Amino acid sequence: MRVVSFNDFVTKDLIIRLLAKERGKYAAKKNSAKSDKLYEELSEMMPPRSQWTNAGASRRPRKREGSGPERWTRRRRLATARAYVSIEKIRKKNPDAPWVGKMEEFISEIRDIAGGKKDFVLKSPAVYPQFKEVDKETGDFIFRPICVYEDENPPCPCL
Repeated sequence: MRVVSFNDFVTKDLIIRLLAKERGKYAAKKNSAKSDKLYEELSEMMPPRSQWTNAGASRRPRKREGSGPERWTRRRRLATARAYVSIEKIRKKNPDAPWVGKMEEFISEIRDIAGGKKDFVLKSPAVYPQFKEVDKETGDFIFRPICVYEDENPPCPCL
């Protein structure tokens, strides 16, 4: 019986799909936060949006009539498919593009972490109470715990 390592599940294609999914979320927003740190990191390791190609009909999400959230989900899925297809096509045509090198470096770093070659540590979060509501029966204040993690291992937006 062959023992399967965790690194066998963290494939290059899976990482690229997750990156495309995150980039697709930003592309689907009408007012995307271009000053967001994650957006900047993703933009450095992906092709510019002007170079994105259309996804084939088999990769596009089905068109459904519906409310705002359904339309936003379709826009996000379509943007994700376009980002993924564009990454694959442009990487093959132009392997010397600067963003390709950054993406390959990021992928190897993630695979090293998954394979145990590189340490990755999450510290305990700082927990802050945030007011939620007043209990109608007892009059007690109800708070939500908000956890804030320190960013000790920067270039990993997917973890």
